[in-house]
Amino acid sequence: MIHGRVYEDAEHFHVDLIGKNQSGDSSIQDVALHFESRFNESKNVVNSFINGEWGSEEHGLLGLKPGQEFKLDIVLLKNESVIWINSEKIHRYAHRVPANFINQLLIDGDVILYKILYGGKYLTVPYEKDFPDGHF
Repeated sequence: MIHGRVYEDAEHFHVDLIGKNQSGDSSIQDVALHFESRFNESKNVVNSFINGEWGSEEHGLLGLKPGQEFKLDIVLLKNESVIWINSEKIHRYAHRVPANFINQLLIDGDVILYKILYGGKYLTVPYEKDFPDGHF
């Protein structure tokens, strides 16, 4: 979860989930997920940068306004990422790079950050865990 506020005069900001290059070339890194809010174009863009080239952009409604506080959630599932802004699902993005390649987070642009939280594996609800010998 990324909690922040968009600058009043914002043009854009982006969040990149970066990882190892799939081809094994250590001189470049892949961007598994690039999420960008483009206020000057009134849209969100989602894309990937693989082996030194950008893929085709996917577009969605902006969902944010300059000056607005926000909570951005990116949930990595088995085959896709689901992006939420202020508890509203705004985009589903099929993985172009395996999620287990991701090892860095980059946030840049016209935004003030208050908090970043990250967690582990996606858990289904209700979550059930077996305990050794049937008890803890």
